Amino acid sequence: TTTAAAAAGAKKTTFNPRDFGAKGDGAADDYAAIHAAAAAATLEARRGAGGYATLEFTQGSYRIGSGTGRGVDTGGLQLTDAQNLAVLFHSGAELLIDNLDQRSLGSQGHGVLISGNSSNITLQGVSVRWKVQPSGRSQGDGIRVLGVANVRTGGGPSNISIIDGQVVGAAQAGVIFMGVQDIIVRNLTVRDTLADGLHLNACRRITVDRLTSINTGD
Repeated sequence: TTTAAAAAGAKKTTFNPRDFGAKGDGAADDYAAIHAAAAAATLEARRGAGGYATLEFTQGSYRIGSGTGRGVDTGGLQLTDAQNLAVLFHSGAELLIDNLDQRSLGSQGHGVLISGNSSNITLQGVSVRWKVQPSGRSQGDGIRVLGVANVRTGGGPSNISIIDGQVVGAAQAGVIFMGVQDIIVRNLTVRDTLADGLHLNACRRITVDRLTSINTGD
């Protein structure tokens, strides 16, 4: 039928890591599936002529496993040059960070990393939890938004919102913005981190509403 044909040809605008092989069971390493889903959502958002794509995490514990060799500025969920994208965590969904270097018990990456010329990104209900807290502070923020050295010159992430977020047990800061402009943080809870609950460096136009930090470093 015409309706069925239209539905079959409709653009997919919501992407779920489970469709890319994620298990969400807290045991399997969902790193590759999450990155594949994020890449697909980012590409669709770029094609969307001003529309949004959604990266959706349904209930489950999405484990980021060890031994992936990601380096310092990488993330379990990584968004680079992403635009017009919503990341939605349903109730009971979390990123479970299990990427400790067993020799030093240091973290090998961040929970969420947003970088490059990313803009109009909303993180809704995002929950990031370290399975085992590192024994000492290391490179591993719950959510890291990495911008440019001089935000006044333009470039770097802009229009970034974190709504109803939670970070637990991070190796460094709960949430950090560096060189970012037009930030909204609303109803963020950070617990048991080894650095600041919320850290802002060289940022412009910031709105923070309802921040709770419990047992955070620095």
